[in-house]
Amino acid sequence: MDERLAHSKSNFNYWLKQLKGFGIIEERNEEVCLTMTGQWAATTTAGTIEQRIDFLATGRCKNCSTPNNIEFLTPLMNESQTSSKGNIATKAVCPKCKSESFIHIHSMGAKEFSAFYKKALKELGQKNT
Repeated sequence: MDERLAHSKSNFNYWLKQLKGFGIIEERNEEVCLTMTGQWAATTTAGTIEQRIDFLATGRCKNCSTPNNIEFLTPLMNESQTSSKGNIATKAVCPKCKSESFIHIHSMGAKEFSAFYKKALKELGQKNT
């Protein structure tokens, strides 16, 4: 067996699992489909695709979110930091269970993140609580 093929399949399966976990794709009748959130990530003009995936990966509550219902964290912008590379990390809290986490998005400062977050929640039909 070609080693590159085995490695590629392994990477493919890893990313399928990650994208399912982020609520971007789901399996239906042995087919992989975009979820509503995945459709948003693919079509919105908010940020880049990498920033949208970062947001969906780190901006959701890991305790309360399900594949069909993502509970987005509320960022605490007074506790945000932007790295020298321009990546934002902000402390965030789940409005439902009050657990704390961090939202990390590459190549996005605090001002840009604030506008991105508001647009994302509006487009995804969620309220900023």
